[in-house]
Amino acid sequence: MTPPLSAIRFPLAERVSRRSWSAVVSTGVVGNPPYERIQTMDGNAPKLVEFLKANYQSAAAGNFDIYVCFIERGLHLLSPNGTFGYICPNKFFQTEYGRGLRKLLSDGKHVRKVVSFGDLQVFPQVSTYTCLLFLSKEGLGSTDYSLVGNIDTFAATEALAQGFAVKAESLSESPWNFYWRRCTVMDEEDPERQQAARRSGGRNIRGPFNERG
Repeated sequence: MTPPLSAIRFPLAERVSRRSWSAVVSTGVVGNPPYERIQTMDGNAPKLVEFLKANYQSAAAGNFDIYVCFIERGLHLLSPNGTFGYICPNKFFQTEYGRGLRKLLSDGKHVRKVVSFGDLQVFPQVSTYTCLLFLSKEGLGSTDYSLVGNIDTFAATEALAQGFAVKAESLSESPWNFYWRRCTVMDEEDPERQQAARRSGGRNIRGPFNERG
């Protein structure tokens, strides 16, 4: 049985963590951060939980998953003209534990692009609803949102099923629902869909822009 992440010791990481990161920046931050809920970490590494809560805005309140701290740290290490790209769960878009990270990213207008896999499963034998998250250190005027229709096609050609842009100021610490954001910029294109989205908050619409909460 594989032990949880917080039960594993990483000597190199422990040595590196003792140095000052104040002057460290990177032109590229790319990765697949670990996913582990605070309930597991509380049992295996309570001091780590205390440290994360004290030092990371994304972990300051309530239950959280450690990947939100990795996103915050990656953004901090990114140079002004650098590139950030993670594959990570999209649950922080709407969960309460994602509020701190949503506030950090939306206040700074850091979200460059989101490529959502929707209900498609990227990792075999694991039910995780994921996205590709691209960030910028500099503030941006808009966020590009795209949906993958077929994983094999996307892997071969990077073809996307749907895509649109939303204004950066439309994102906040409140839950992100990109279907609803789409309806706010559709104006009078499709008033019936706007009304349906308003009634349901966008979450119960069966359409290409739904996210799993």
